[in-house]
Amino acid sequence: MAKLIELFESWMAKHGKIYHTIEEKLHRFDIFKDNLNHIDETNKRVTNYWLGLNHFADLTHEELTKMYLGLKPELAGRHGSSDSREFTYGDVVDLPRSVDWRKKGGVTRVKNQGSCGSCWAFSTVAAVEGIDQIVTGNLTELSEQELIDCDTTYNNGCNGGLMDYAFSFITLNLSIVPSTFSFFFKIHLQLIGLQPGGRSTKIHVLFPILEFISSSMASFQKAESCDLIASSNVTGSASIL
Repeated sequence: MAKLIELFESWMAKHGKIYHTIEEKLHRFDIFKDNLNHIDETNKRVTNYWLGLNHFADLTHEELTKMYLGLKPELAGRHGSSDSREFTYGDVVDLPRSVDWRKKGGVTRVKNQGSCGSCWAFSTVAAVEGIDQIVTGNLTELSEQELIDCDTTYNNGCNGGLMDYAFSFITLNLSIVPSTFSFFFKIHLQLIGLQPGGRSTKIHVLFPILEFISSSMASFQKAESCDLIASSNVTGSASIL
């Protein structure tokens, strides 16, 4: 138990955790123990990935879901159609066993969306950064904040959105600003007045990533080996600790 308490205290210090009452600290310690047990048990039986402690480790799955997950559209009928199309790869042959786009220089640094429900913007930007690098050879960090602030026709900022609408927004404007316009919450940048094409990275080759890839494993593997893919999923597991 002493080692577990020491681990908890070390984890608190690392992530800047402060609990205002002893009752709250004990409650979070119990949750921490449950999550640590889940991590240990999962790592014993799973070989293709591993889990570890992060700043969510004192939250229950229910708390995590309520605080960080879930699309919250303002209006039920808000979402319209997009220009996305379904695409299926044909000749799926000679696929590599694995592809690491980090080694190919197609992926920027790891980013944190915090408690803002803007995964749609981060997924979109990562895909556009990657396809731009494939085409131009240059990796440029682009701005999630522009999409969150400016792409409001169908997407809903921190209350959720969809990548295909964001792709359509970028295609319509033919550009997206670089990450000089950073992702902030407390210092919230308003980019609505930014003129399309001004102080921005031109995106000329966007359409290959506007396709819905067939869910078949072979088609997905072929797509992943050729391009970076923007993905969307709803997690029902506790394996995001």
